[in-house]
Amino acid sequence: MNRRGITLLILLSAALIAPIGCGAPSATVAISSPAAPREPIGPLLCLRTEWYPQRPEGDGGVEHATLREIFRQGVLIAARDELGLVTRDQTLGEPFPTTTDTPDAPEAGEPNTNSKAPPALDLTVRIDQSGNWEARLTGAGWTAAKPVWSRSGSLDPDPQTLYAQAAEQVSEAVAEISEALREAGASASPPPAAVAIVSLDEAEAWLEKMDFVSQFAAVRTAHRALGAEGASPEWLGVLARGYAHLAMLTEHTWSSQPDAFAARSLLYAERAMLKSGEADKASWLRAYAQAVVGLHGAALDEAERLLASETPAPPWAGLVVPFCRFDHDSLERVIESHPELTETAALLQWQLYRSYFHGRWIYEKGLEAAQTCPEAYGVYSVMANWSALKIKRVGAWTGAEAFASSLPARVAKLDGLPDSVKTLVAEQPGWIAEMLSGLPAGDSSGRPMNVSRALRSAAAESLAEECSWAILAELIAEEQFVEAADALRVSTDATEHSNAGLVARLRPLVEGHRYAPFIESYAAPRTNPAAAKAEIAKLTVVDPRATMRGMLSKGWQAKLSGERWGSQLGCFLMEQRPFRQPTLIDLFNRVAMKWTNTVTHEQRTALENELAAVSPESPNATRARWNNRENLTSEQIAEWESQLTADPIGWMQAAAAHYRIEDYQNAARCYRRSLDISPCHDATTWLANCYWELGKTELWEPTLMEYLEVEDLGLAHAGIHRKIAEEHIRNRRWTKAEPHAVEAADTYSGWGLKLAAQVYEGMQDPEKAGHYYAEGARSYPSSMGTHWYFWTVRTGQGDAEAARAAAEQSLAVAEHSSYYDPQLRMALCHWFDGDHEAALRVIDQRLQPHRDSKDPWARQYNSLLTAIIAGECGDAERQKSAIESIRQTAQHDDIKQWPDWIVVYEALAEALEGKELSDATLQTYGKALRETSDRYRCDYNCFLGAALEQQGKPDLADEYLGIAAFFPPFDLYTSTLAGRSLVRRHGADRGGTPQVYAQQEEAARAEAESADASEETASATEPE
Repeated sequence: MNRRGITLLILLSAALIAPIGCGAPSATVAISSPAAPREPIGPLLCLRTEWYPQRPEGDGGVEHATLREIFRQGVLIAARDELGLVTRDQTLGEPFPTTTDTPDAPEAGEPNTNSKAPPALDLTVRIDQSGNWEARLTGAGWTAAKPVWSRSGSLDPDPQTLYAQAAEQVSEAVAEISEALREAGASASPPPAAVAIVSLDEAEAWLEKMDFVSQFAAVRTAHRALGAEGASPEWLGVLARGYAHLAMLTEHTWSSQPDAFAARSLLYAERAMLKSGEADKASWLRAYAQAVVGLHGAALDEAERLLASETPAPPWAGLVVPFCRFDHDSLERVIESHPELTETAALLQWQLYRSYFHGRWIYEKGLEAAQTCPEAYGVYSVMANWSALKIKRVGAWTGAEAFASSLPARVAKLDGLPDSVKTLVAEQPGWIAEMLSGLPAGDSSGRPMNVSRALRSAAAESLAEECSWAILAELIAEEQFVEAADALRVSTDATEHSNAGLVARLRPLVEGHRYAPFIESYAAPRTNPAAAKAEIAKLTVVDPRATMRGMLSKGWQAKLSGERWGSQLGCFLMEQRPFRQPTLIDLFNRVAMKWTNTVTHEQRTALENELAAVSPESPNATRARWNNRENLTSEQIAEWESQLTADPIGWMQAAAAHYRIEDYQNAARCYRRSLDISPCHDATTWLANCYWELGKTELWEPTLMEYLEVEDLGLAHAGIHRKIAEEHIRNRRWTKAEPHAVEAADTYSGWGLKLAAQVYEGMQDPEKAGHYYAEGARSYPSSMGTHWYFWTVRTGQGDAEAARAAAEQSLAVAEHSSYYDPQLRMALCHWFDGDHEAALRVIDQRLQPHRDSKDPWARQYNSLLTAIIAGECGDAERQKSAIESIRQTAQHDDIKQWPDWIVVYEALAEALEGKELSDATLQTYGKALRETSDRYRCDYNCFLGAALEQQGKPDLADEYLGIAAFFPPFDLYTSTLAGRSLVRRHGADRGGTPQVYAQQEEAARAEAESADASEETASATEPE
């Protein structure tokens, strides 16, 4: 049975389905007569929005903003297009008037202060996970028991068709809704005076401009035409396409405007189907609307039937199939045939490329799209929210400049602007513009919001037309907020600085916005997190979207929506996943890929599968079909490869599948294929790893160096240098590591500065090591403030007093932190300051109860620190208690599965008690450390050395402490503890480099000298 047949069956069955939350079945439509007169509805109908979340957590209901809007917009269409009422839509930011203008007002368009505010209506929609739904329209004295209109029905919960089904059902119910409103006393104003309507050709020209002002102009014109001339397929087509474009152009915002625009687009396409005598053309319109709002699978189903038709299709219809099939070449060919669609095709092309999650395409294709569509501000926002530094900075600053400079000029092109707005957008000499806008000459950043406020004031002063100026005002305000949020996000990705100045500049631009406190929270210094939390606590978050991830993360432990915490809203975001491709893409990239500790594997898999259902021919669909399978064989991966197109990420995932089964040859081939399509850092590093696993170690470093030939989009080149340097550091090849470490440090990234410091610490060059540690502490005092100080402690070199002072901000931040590592840094600083009691108090009160200390290995770390500190300060009782804790925790099941580690902990307990350790025990201890990670090897050499030191066995202690103190990359706290002990006994020399390390360094020097000699010989034998 086809989709139409299924829908008809659903509608016929609706009367048999009990309304959700009600006892008796509902008829297809129910119109109630009130027992007493209610407030009159019209001529202005205001429809409030039931913001989500509404339902209790875990009740199994569906709360998709797009679904809600399909029902809401159906009510507004019934009122507006069937009854001639003027409507106000809360979702789109249209304010509800406090008085109603009437024809009896003294002058047309002037407010009538004697009139009463129009009543607002509410539409409540309840949908369960099986697709059963119930809608009730109440307000103006009509209650849930006696609603204006109610209806129940059922939808197939298939992600691919859910919204298309809803649009069809609601469209068919529009006549019923209008009749219900009429029965409830709705009355329209007299027909408006004749207004000049632009031609369809002019409206088409607006539609071809990919900016929200032009699309607003197109739909506003179409609404005026419908009001004056009645519905026609042509003007309905303008509405369907214009609202689809508006949805696409606003997907990056933090509001629910795109959901409302998408709903309007789908519904107007359905109305065109009902009104048109040309079924195929109307079907193309429906397919176009579905495609652009992100229902690719539904659009393809529609288009595939139409492709067999001999009826000529409109030019824009040629975009549908290439777009939904990710056919980049065919999309380009549409432009060749129809250059008027250049901007539309360019923006659709961008929507495809951003779906790959490939950073270089985000940058390159983003710039291409911005060149063709410079006022498609969502392009810049996607770039601004990418991880690579250059991409995000270009996106944030270019977007802000484009918005400030282009928006007023674009608004100036609109017909019928209020006089107050005309003044603001007119080109004026500098001094006049400064006087009118209140901005310094040359500063255009505030002009868009001045325009927005003037439009909103104009909309409030008179009865609204469709689309009201308030909708455009809200579009501007929402874009301005995004620009502000993006600017602050990018600003934080730099050397540490105060954002108070930037917040002060942005404050007037976001004043009055629902989420302005989020912007304000950035003004708080890192040492005063309570101030930031106080701002976050002012927020009321509605309709959570993936674009809000940063705000939800910042308010994770705050109530942001009534009684719901930020963490609960984050869970809502994943549980109520929308079924439109752009929103699923954002949810996957911004949330699932970032909240890896919150988003479950099951949720991520479900998200990928839903994305595949909604956009079945996308690269994401191919990835989902294969990437979630476990234990793929070589034959299965080969089949996967046969389905891959020019998808660099897809080829990387296939390569990773080969790598997991240790087929490094085929993994290398796939990584190389990915790089041939478009280079990226990750594919390069994994290709190098493949060569290493294949025994081709001579190709490892040259492969990494290849990436230095492509444009750096952030810190990827520094990352390559870091990877090479770290390999040389592990082998103590300091001179080979040095140039790479310095290249990384030149970026002034925190980890780059730290890397150079570590190399010079290994080279025992205190002047240069101290310089880089000091620069890190000064540039990133909150996170790296203690690094310089800890270096002075473990080496006995450098300006310890200045380094300790530089650590203060890091400790002030740690004081308020809920994370384990800052608390540990604080305990160590107390210890190094000689305040043993304070150090022990932090361990007892902050580290041991910490959630991370639920892990038995972390608890052992805490107990060992306690025992060593207590032993150092002579607190025998505290040390005894810590030793008992070590023995008890050693019996935990996670530790007992490693028998050698039971021996390790018993050895440490006995050593701390002053007992002699047998040779057999020490051999088992050494074996356990050889078989563990580098971190544990450093930690437990330090712990045993400290215990032996307290026994009064300095020579034996030095063997273990030296291994930890000189262990690269020196950033483990136990390396500092070990170095501190050696400095206290030997001074800055620390007893010299341990023999095992000295031999490594000598071998590295000999290897370097041999390589240099070989190069000289080769050079000498070359012919001149």
